[in-house]
Amino acid sequence: MLKHVTLVKHASRPHTEQVAFQITEKLRAHGITVHAPEDPAAEQSELVIAVGGDGTLLWAAEEARPYQQAIIAFNTGHMGFLTEVDSEDLDRAIAALCEGEYRVENRATIDVTLQHEDGSSSEHWALNEAAIGRTGLSHPANLVVGVDGRAVSAYAADGIIISTPTGSTAYAFSAGGPIVWPDVSAMLLVPLAAHGLFTTPLILGEGSQIEVQIARSQAQNLQAWFDGRRQVELRAGDRLVSRISKDPVRLARIQTDCFAQRLVNKFQLPVSSWRGA
Repeated sequence: MLKHVTLVKHASRPHTEQVAFQITEKLRAHGITVHAPEDPAAEQSELVIAVGGDGTLLWAAEEARPYQQAIIAFNTGHMGFLTEVDSEDLDRAIAALCEGEYRVENRATIDVTLQHEDGSSSEHWALNEAAIGRTGLSHPANLVVGVDGRAVSAYAADGIIISTPTGSTAYAFSAGGPIVWPDVSAMLLVPLAAHGLFTTPLILGEGSQIEVQIARSQAQNLQAWFDGRRQVELRAGDRLVSRISKDPVRLARIQTDCFAQRLVNKFQLPVSSWRGA
């Protein structure tokens, strides 16, 4: 049974404020303590509730992942592909959570090591993707990609996306990458507007390691964004090494729909003629 919950909410939508207030009041009526993310006691929460859209869930993932807390998102945004509960289902969802009637899915994340030529390095991670991109339109991003210690291809491009299966319905999808079911242990490499003959997206297996090196001829600095929330500057000669992390993000589920059904619902796919329907 839940005793402590952390609530993360989108800051600029009035409807989100209303929904967050309703959730808080209903949880407190069940004797559950609701914490703000900045509350030190939030570490003891069994669940993190995100109120907003997919961006709010990505923020919640930053709060929950260090403590292996499960996350559930109430959608007050637009499509909300990763969100679990729509506003009209609020009462039923709260009742299910309070009774412990939910299951938890592990979603793979990627760990990314940024290595500079001077020997310094920093560690980063993402639930959806690490996106490497240029900072101006006058020069492309000149990148060399390697897999498992072997060079694969050089690209002159707007950038490159390294995505998880969870992120395959996000930025990587918009860039022409394939959709990968979230229970597949894989990484995607999706070039962004690359100039060349070999520009197809790649899907790599569980034990693979992707290395992206910024060419020494790179004229302008680049940027790397992690889930669109955390950004670092990249210089010529820098390397980013990505691998599937041992630390997943845990998503709480109360719906019974499968991933295929979620695709149909969220993307409004035409299925009217399926099996004579």
